[in-house]
Amino acid sequence: MVVNQGQLAEILGKTDVTIWEWQQETPPLPILERGAKGEEHKYDTATVIAWCIDREVRKSSGGSQKDRLARLQGDSLELDLARDRGMLVPADEVKPLWESRVLAAAAFMASRASRLAGILEATPGLEAKRDVLKKEDTEFLKKLGVEGERMQAELEKLLEKVSTVEADAFLQRIRGDDQQRAIQPDQGGVGPTGPA
Repeated sequence: MVVNQGQLAEILGKTDVTIWEWQQETPPLPILERGAKGEEHKYDTATVIAWCIDREVRKSSGGSQKDRLARLQGDSLELDLARDRGMLVPADEVKPLWESRVLAAAAFMASRASRLAGILEATPGLEAKRDVLKKEDTEFLKKLGVEGERMQAELEKLLEKVSTVEADAFLQRIRGDDQQRAIQPDQGGVGPTGPA
């Protein structure tokens, strides 16, 4: 269907200004017939819709090759600067340290169930049990090389700001639980302000 600019804008749900701006792009919005001075251009809707689709594909694929090259060159310069400033560390230097910390944390977690079973059973009250678990989590974070107490405090502060349902969902995500089950306080479970 052949339409004028106003009709095209209405069909596409855009303004006349947007249609004009698209005509300045590379490649420009295709005009079927240019209007003489004071007359509107004519557009073939099928051609314009194809152009719009192609435009969105170009945007999602990162634009033109020239744009992608410019971005890659910029990224390369940023990496060089970060390396020169000592902000980047080669992976082969980080990997052994990270692996040792992960192994220490994994060993700590593997022994957690048997170590905590007796302690929690002997600990009276829900709050006291939560404190035991918080201390355990702090030790776990220290094994990963994180300031355990600070990290635990920040996590608790974050969880205080969200609803119980959101906090429970967050904790399940970071634990990797696939099921979205709520922990019921009356069942003795640890609530969202307790350890993950």
